[in-house]
Amino acid sequence: NPLIWGDAIFLLKQSKPVVADIMIDNGAYGTTPAQEPAKFVGAWQHADVGSEFYSQKERPSEGWYPHAYTTGGDGSQTATFTPNLAAAGNYEVFEWHGYVDRSQMAASVPYTITYGNGQTVAKNVNQGTNQGRWNSLGTYAFPTGRLSKVVISNRASGIVVADVISFVHRGGDSGQNDPPPAPPTGLKVNN
Repeated sequence: NPLIWGDAIFLLKQSKPVVADIMIDNGAYGTTPAQEPAKFVGAWQHADVGSEFYSQKERPSEGWYPHAYTTGGDGSQTATFTPNLAAAGNYEVFEWHGYVDRSQMAASVPYTITYGNGQTVAKNVNQGTNQGRWNSLGTYAFPTGRLSKVVISNRASGIVVADVISFVHRGGDSGQNDPPPAPPTGLKVNN
C-alpha cells in the first residue's frame, strides 16, 4: 500500500486548477497513487538487470523490479500504460527507458499513443540512445477517464524495455468551468 502524506491547506482568492503529473510504471511501487501499473502481454521479464532504469524506490520491497524487458519479435508482446485522468486537457507524454545490455537494445521500438476520440499516433524510439532520462513523445488532447493509453510492442530487432510513462498536463480543459468547492468551515488561524 502506498503512503500518502499531506500537511497543508491552501486558501486562494480565485480558483486555479492544478493537475499533478501521472506516472504509470511497470510495477505498483513507481506508479502514482490511484493509478494502475502497466499491463503486460507475452513473455516480459521483470528484473533489475542493466542500468539507467527509472526508480522511485524509497524502502526495500519484495518483488521490486525497476523495469521489464523482452526480446524483439512480431509485436505480439505488449506493455500497456493506461492513465485514469480526472481532468481532460493537453498532456505531454514522456517515456523513460534504461538498458539491459547496451549493445543489444532495439533501435526502433514502436510506441502507439491512443488519445482524444480514439485517434492514434505511432512513434518509434531508439532504446539504444537517450537512456536514463525523460524523452517526449509529443502533446495530445486527452479526455477524462481510462480512454487513453500508450502501448509498447516488441515489433523490433533487439531487446525492448518497458519502464515508465509520464503524463504531464500542459493546459486546455482541466475543469476550469467546474464549480469551485465550498470554502472550509471550522478552521481556526493562530498567529
